[in-house]
Formats: sequence, structure tokens, C-alpha cells
Amino acid sequence: MPLPALVIDDDLTTRTVLEKILSRNGFDVAVAGDGEEGLAIAARLHPALVVTDLLLPKADGPAVCARIRSNPSLAGTKIVVVTGIKNPTFQREARNSGADAVLEKPVDADALMKVVRTLIPGV
Repeated sequence: MPLPALVIDDDLTTRTVLEKILSRNGFDVAVAGDGEEGLAIAARLHPALVVTDLLLPKADGPAVCARIRSNPSLAGTKIVVVTGIKNPTFQREARNSGADAVLEKPVDADALMKVVRTLIPGV
């Protein structure tokens, strides 16, 4: 049975690419275009994995991470932040908010799956 995953990104192309990578690797993927929509889907879906952009409308990546981490029903969810921002301060903020990993865009499929397999053994 495929594991549920959620991709949150306001860029349709990035969202589609991430969805395809995860789908090809055995995930059942839901998508959202902003942070609030992503949080609502996460609350319903209880995904094993959330891949989220750092800069999002309605709730940014650090807020998404913090709210997922504060929800006891999402305690096992792993979070990977993907960002085009190369500023270490922003990346540190994402980690401090609860991200398990941060990857820079454009995201390489192999690099993403290496991180995912480290976070979720057996994928």
C-alpha cells in the first residue's frame, strides 16, 4: 500500500515535478498550492512525508513546519523543505521550525529520494 505524501508549492511546475518523483517511488501524493491548503490536507491525510517550499502564500514554510510539529496527530510526519533561497539563515529557520531536511531547488530526483529513504527507511 502506497504511503501518503503531500507536496506544498505555489509553483505548478515544481509541484508537478515533485509529485511525479514521489509517485514513481511508491507514494500516493496529494498537492497544495499554499500553506493553509497544505495544512488542511495534512490534517485530513496524515501524510508520512510533506515536501514544502519555503516561501508560500497564506502560511510560509517555517509556519507549515511549526504547525505540523505542534499537531500530535502528525507526530510521525517527516518534512523536507525545498527552496530556491540559498541564504543559510532562511534554511536554518526552516530546520528550527521542524524541517527534517532542506534541499535547494532545482531538486534532483536522486537527491530527494536519498533524503526520503534516510527519513523513511524501507521506501
